[in-house]
Amino acid sequence: MTAGDDADADSHSQEFDHRSLGPETSSVDVPTVDDADADKVLLRTFWGSVLSLNVAMTAVPLGLLLVYFRGDWELGGLAVAVGCVAAAATVRFYRRFRADRRGGDDP
Repeated sequence: MTAGDDADADSHSQEFDHRSLGPETSSVDVPTVDDADADKVLLRTFWGSVLSLNVAMTAVPLGLLLVYFRGDWELGGLAVAVGCVAAAATVRFYRRFRADRRGGDDP
């Protein structure tokens, strides 16, 4: 590489402005949410429901796949059972929360 090549490379890098590739964007202030602002019962219900529903949505299909493709009724059946229990726990979280918010009208 010669001195002329370095000068050409510098002039090309100075000419190119990567910000000119797209549209202008404005900055947006996003408010942060602190967990301390939310009700403790609501947070516990929400995260309990999220976790138990994730377990249910993972265990049931996995168990069914184990039964169908491998014929493993023991492990597949256990996974489906765990998923069903987790789904029932999700329903229980939701119904208990709704009953508490309504003042105990629901059974």
